[in-house]
Amino acid sequence: MERLQAERIESIKAGGLGALVCAMVVLLGAIANTLLAARWNALTVLSLNWATFLHLANAALAGLLFGVTYRYVVRQGENPHLSSGVVLAFALVRGLAQLETGWTLHGNPTLLLILGGESFLMMAIAAVVLNIALSRKAILPFV
Repeated sequence: MERLQAERIESIKAGGLGALVCAMVVLLGAIANTLLAARWNALTVLSLNWATFLHLANAALAGLLFGVTYRYVVRQGENPHLSSGVVLAFALVRGLAQLETGWTLHGNPTLLLILGGESFLMMAIAAVVLNIALSRKAILPFV
C-alpha cells in the first residue's frame, strides 16, 4: 500500500511538472504572438484574451496527462523510440484537434502550422524537463 502511494505521488509530481512546462510554453507563445500580431495579421487570432486562458488550461491539462504518461513509458531503459513516440503522439493528437477546429473557424494555413508547431514544441520541452527531473531524481521513475 505504501509503494502504491509513493507511485501516485511521483506521478502527481511528473504530471504537475508537465502541466507547468506546457502552460509556460503556451503563455510565452501567447505573449510573443501578442507582440508580433501588429506585424502579421495571421497572428491576431492568437493574441492575449479570454480564449488564451482556455488555451492555457487546455495546454496544462495536456501537459499533466503527458507528464504522467511519459514517466510510465520511460520507466525501463534508454529506448529513444518510446520517449520520442510519446512526444509525437501527444503532439499529433493535440495538433490535429487544433487543425480540425482551426481550419473550420479560420482557414488560415499559417496559423495552423504555428499551432501544430506549438504542440510539438510544448511536448518536446516537457519531455526534456521531465528527463532532467528523472535524471536528478527529483521525480523517481516508475518501477
